[in-house]
Parts: sequence; C-alpha cells; structure tokens
Amino acid sequence: MNKHSKMHFTFKRENAQTMVEFALVFPLVLLITFGLIEFGRMVFIYAAVTGSAREGARYGAAAGDIGAFTPHYMDCAGILDAVHRGAILIPIEDSDVSIWYDHGPNTGHIKDSCPPTDPDGIDLIDVGDRIGIHVIAHYEPIISFLGFNGFDIVSENARTILTNVQIVGTPPTPYPTNTPTPTKSPTPTDTPTPTSTDTPGGPPTNTPTVTLTPTPTSTGTPLGTITITPTPTETPTPTPTFTPTPVCVINGGAFGFAVPDSNSFSWTLTSLGADTVRMVDATIIWPDTVPASKLQEIGVGFYAIWTGNNQPTTVHVCETGCSDGTWSGAPNLRQLSSGGSHTLVFSYSRSIPQGVGMSYTVILLYQNLTTGGTCSISHTEVFP
Repeated sequence: MNKHSKMHFTFKRENAQTMVEFALVFPLVLLITFGLIEFGRMVFIYAAVTGSAREGARYGAAAGDIGAFTPHYMDCAGILDAVHRGAILIPIEDSDVSIWYDHGPNTGHIKDSCPPTDPDGIDLIDVGDRIGIHVIAHYEPIISFLGFNGFDIVSENARTILTNVQIVGTPPTPYPTNTPTPTKSPTPTDTPTPTSTDTPGGPPTNTPTVTLTPTPTSTGTPLGTITITPTPTETPTPTPTFTPTPVCVINGGAFGFAVPDSNSFSWTLTSLGADTVRMVDATIIWPDTVPASKLQEIGVGFYAIWTGNNQPTTVHVCETGCSDGTWSGAPNLRQLSSGGSHTLVFSYSRSIPQGVGMSYTVILLYQNLTTGGTCSISHTEVFP
C-alpha cells in the first residue's frame, strides 16, 4: 500500500469517529438546551405571576379614590386590571385571582372577596387593615416527557391599605396656647344716687326737700317755754336692676371644605367671654352613604384630641361616659381664653361626599372654668 492510500484511509476513519462522537453527544446537548429553555420559561412565568400579585396589591392599597367616593380597595375591576397588566405575556383568567382582606399578619381574613362590605353594604375596613392578592398560573413544558405535565406557580402579596394620609409641613410647638386679643374695657362712669323716688322704667321724679315743721309740745315747763320736736319724713332709696353676665359666648363661622376630594372639614371658633372655657362635649353628624365614611379623628390644628374609627353617621364624644369615646391629649388643647380662637378639624377614612343635599352638623358644649356653667354652639351646612 502506498503512502497516499494510507492517508486516505486514516481520514475516513477520523470522519467516522467524529460522527459517532457527535451522535453520542448531540442528545445530551439537545437535552441541556431544552432544559435551559424550559427553565427560562418557568422563571419568566414565576416573575410574571409575582409581579401581577404585587401590582394588584399596590393598586388596592393606594390612598384616595377613583371617583364617586369609591376607594381603591373597593375598585374590584381596577384591581383585576392591575393584576393583568402585571402578568406580561402570561394568560391569567379572573378566576385565577383571589382578593382578600385582613387586620394584619396571622389574624385571619375578614373578607375573602371584593368588595369588603357586609350584607348591609357597611365597609369592614379599618385603619391598619391589609388587602391581599392571590394569583395562580400553570407552567407546562413545550414538550412533555416522562409523564411530566407541569405544575402551578402561586404568588401572594399583601399591603397595608392607606385609608388616610395627611401631608403637613413643619409642626408648631407641642402645646399651642391661644393668645387673647386685648379688648378695651369701658371706663365706668359714676352714676349719682337719686335722692328722689324713681318711677320704674321712667325718668327720676324729684322729691322735695323735707322741711322740718316745729310741733309745740307741752312738757310741763314754765309757761312761755316751747320745745320744738322735728318729725322726719322717710325717702325710699331706688333698688338698681342687674343684668347677669353670660356664662360664655362662643362664635363660629362656616365649615371649611378645602377641595371636593378632601377627607376632612374644619370649623374655627372664637371665645367672646371674659373667662377661659373648655370644650367638653361634641356631636358630629354627617351624610349616610355607601360605602360610608368613617370619622377617624378630631383635631385642633395638627394635634388629635379624639381618635376612633366610627361607622355610624353620628358620633358623640364627651369627658366621661360616652359610648363613642372620650377626649384624649392635653386638656388645654380644647381650651379657649378670652378672645382666643382654635380650629377644629374632622378627618374621615375617605373623601367625604359633598353632593347636592349632603348635610353636616356639629354641636359643641363649652364649660366656663371659673363659674362651672356651660354654653353651646351648633352649625349645620347643607350643600346646594
């Protein structure tokens, strides 16, 4: 065999060896490639499901409302739309999404469906409650093998609902005191005491000066001696009529509604009396709507003097013994000195309705800290 034939035979043998090696390795390479593709699809579906649950919870927990006084956590269609937007390229049906609400971790669900209301339409959400979104998606490989048909990928996300957000600037001093505006007092004028008998309701009537008339009296003295004994005439002294000073006088203007979507309104009051007074009792009445707005705080400026989460459309707060609660904070926050003013702020869980015929009423009782007496002031405002 010549040299050329030997080289040709060696080349053919190497080609055959390469084909055999490729045939042995190719299935393994194909399996690894297929595995990488499927693993990437699985991670992509997991990320999409996680993102969809997060977006749904974020939308439902957002502060404010979507209009018509409907908060985000009651916008069931909007929550589902947010879930679908978050699930990029992943087909998720509405039946794959569950919406629930609770009072916090490990407290149990207060409602397993949207909206969170009872059969009477009363809102069940309180401050600090959460909304949760549960999303299920099915992963299925492109080519099934060895009986493996895929599995469900589940993601759940919960967020605390922002029912009331207040944005404030630099806070004032801890306990503001009302500085009274000095009021000039009238200079008393001396009133002469009449020496005559006054006619009630009319001008004084002058009484003539009493003239003493000597009366001769026989005293057994020698004839010709006369003793003069004067007889006085009584003149009545008029009794002045006193006008009682009012226990307290409180003046208040109209309610302050900042904007149509505000969740609060305010009322500024001024004391016109001479003594310091303190607010001891308050009754607040607001419109009955579905879902109902909950009164959560009564404040003086930035400082809360009562906090709660009352669903009824009437709240009664006082010093002691009131079913809706008693005052909190420093008592001087509720006080007014002579000529002083304070602004009460009534904050609710959501934007308060300001539609036609909506009525708001506040009734306040103030106590004079000097005399112990009380006076009241009330105001009702109805939207035209």
